[in-house]
Amino acid sequence: PPAMRLIVRAFDDENETVRNCAKTVLQTMDPADIAPILREAARSPNERIRQRAAALLSTLPEEAADAVPALAGGLTDADPQVRRDSARRLADLGEKARGAIAPLVEATRDEDAEVRKYAVDAIGNLSTPAADVRRALLERMSDTNLRVSTAAADALGKTKPPAPEVVEALKKAMSATHYAVRGHAAASLLGL
Repeated sequence: PPAMRLIVRAFDDENETVRNCAKTVLQTMDPADIAPILREAARSPNERIRQRAAALLSTLPEEAADAVPALAGGLTDADPQVRRDSARRLADLGEKARGAIAPLVEATRDEDAEVRKYAVDAIGNLSTPAADVRRALLERMSDTNLRVSTAAADALGKTKPPAPEVVEALKKAMSATHYAVRGHAAASLLGL
């Protein structure tokens, strides 16, 4: 598959159209054929190739776990769009993203609100987060960005069994200034 390797190299092209064409071509191929090439590319020293290969790999159900290390690495990229995409893809992976917990917790403190929101979503999609992970979600309940704080309320509502500090934080959020925070907190409390 030398042609596939050439297509993967196009992930680093300066032109977005070329990058998107490479992705489209690979998406039309048999997952069994492209998975080995994408796994290899997800370990590339080139950040752009690694990120794009991991993103595409994460869409293949049987291969998604192989994308986690590259996506976790993308959470610390200098480019906020790479961080957003990595966090969003990890959120989409659900339980398969468990190997990225530490970088996701760190990403809940990112300067970019979308990165924080997607990191919170990813953590919320894990079953029964540990105490340190719950702390990160509790911190985000008071985030200045409404999308982040409501995502944190939603994520906390998924914790089973609910820890006492989670119940208290959600009860406290019922008196938040913004109605959306109150609404998400109420829905989460009802779901506990």
